Amino acid sequence: MAYKGYTSEYYVKNGTRKFYQGDKVRVENLQAIYTDGTIDYISAKGIYLKQENREKPIYYSFDKINSMRKLPKD
Repeated sequence: MAYKGYTSEYYVKNGTRKFYQGDKVRVENLQAIYTDGTIDYISAKGIYLKQENREKPIYYSFDKINSMRKLPKD
């Protein structure tokens, strides 16, 4: 689900790890609250995280993300 002007990959600040659409990730915000989900799509300023129990994806701005790591695939 990519939109015009959106990319399917995101590099963390040091540029060593790539995240793609469809990756299962754990996102930690600045309040140290973890959220697990699948990357629905990536914009220039943040990511949209899809969760199984929610209909609409959650938006996370890159400046509000403390850390992000990939989870193992099922």
